[in-house]
Amino acid sequence: MPDPVIRHMMILVDDCVGQGDELAFPKMSTCTAVVAVSNNTLIGGHFTADFAAPGAPPAAHTTSKMTKMLNLIGGNPIDQLLIIGFNNNHNPQNIKNGLGCGVGGANAGAVVEAYDIARKDLAELTLVFTFVAGTVRPNVEFKRQSKVTTQMRNQVPTDQLGYGRDGVVKITSTQHFLRKHFVAI
Repeated sequence: MPDPVIRHMMILVDDCVGQGDELAFPKMSTCTAVVAVSNNTLIGGHFTADFAAPGAPPAAHTTSKMTKMLNLIGGNPIDQLLIIGFNNNHNPQNIKNGLGCGVGGANAGAVVEAYDIARKDLAELTLVFTFVAGTVRPNVEFKRQSKVTTQMRNQVPTDQLGYGRDGVVKITSTQHFLRKHFVAI
């Protein structure tokens, strides 16, 4: 077995948002990671299940995360928006529109892509997004949760914070990259 890879990055657990050059989304089993590339940084949110139909208003917890993401973006344009996760539990179009990337929105020029990670047939996994200078799409890696350990610094209960925490991610085997099967929305 190869030596563990240890990386320092922003960790986004359930219902948290955050920003940085690298974002980790641990313990994803029904969730979706939403990551915007804006002003050469990644801004992300760990979205829990929201079964709102197209055109129906999203759940309050989804709207809250979109508002927090837009606050972190601070009026800068979104260049790329990735919606990756168990997308049958979410409506990517609602998220796209809520972040202003739909027709007539402030970020209508953004490249928006989705990936339904359920096709990998993994019950629980960690997603890691890494900003790559000079490109639009960040690298996206995934790994079975059983092969990943996360340790957050300055632990604060999610319900009191709603923002990710800086931490350490240890991956005990080779990461896998998502490269194909992205769908433009």
